[in-house]
Amino acid sequence: CLPGWALFQGSCYLFSSTNGTWQVARNNCLAQGADLVVISEQTEQGYLVHRGGSVRYWIGLTDQEREGDWRWVDDTPLTLTFWNRWEPNNLFSPTPEGKGEAENCAQLLETGLWNDEPCGFSYTWICE
Repeated sequence: CLPGWALFQGSCYLFSSTNGTWQVARNNCLAQGADLVVISEQTEQGYLVHRGGSVRYWIGLTDQEREGDWRWVDDTPLTLTFWNRWEPNNLFSPTPEGKGEAENCAQLLETGLWNDEPCGFSYTWICE
């Protein structure tokens, strides 16, 4: 792994120290020859939670293409999930008056569970 990246089970991870929207986060990862993290195993989820500490991170999961159809950035099927209770809930979905923003991007919470959040909000992220 490059300096500043962490090695776990054959993958390299970068925990960003700056905040950005989901797209800014993804572009940053892509510019470094990586992408937002795809969580495919319980052990990987556990590592990210332990290593991540008490910060919220964007992960590579989104339903921007089709509402409710959550997909990883590498197109692997979403089989293993760690959604927080009642999530994904699309809570900030647009109202009839056009207010609000759909929650189409996933984040890893401080608790180690996932939440759907508007993609335009600003958080740190994890590249893999």
